[in-house]
Amino acid sequence: MDIGSSKSMVSEGGISKLSGFTACTNPAFDSVNRVWKSGSSIQAEVVSVLAAIAEVIKERDGKETDVEYCAALMTALEGSSLGNPRRTAAIAYLLHLIVRKVPKEVLQAQFHRFVQVRTEFKFSHIF
Repeated sequence: MDIGSSKSMVSEGGISKLSGFTACTNPAFDSVNRVWKSGSSIQAEVVSVLAAIAEVIKERDGKETDVEYCAALMTALEGSSLGNPRRTAAIAYLLHLIVRKVPKEVLQAQFHRFVQVRTEFKFSHIF
């Protein structure tokens, strides 16, 4: 499916064709499906990242839980290149949407990972 030709997906009502494209059924990402700006390269990147993450989770027989999405997005962020700021921004945006849904205990257990990723990005911008 060509993302550029998807400019009126949300206005068609019912089940969004965009959610069909991403195959994402997690309601935390409904805002990605609701707001579509034609020609927005960052939105296209967000949809692309979400589609890839959903595909990986489903290939591994995941249940598309908030924790699965958070873990997959953290892994993607750790592996993302600062040379591709749109991809990094898309991953960070999706992580922002899901992290609020993740149980506090999981976030506390993984806090060191979040701090490490943030620190790596901060120092890579300085040097």
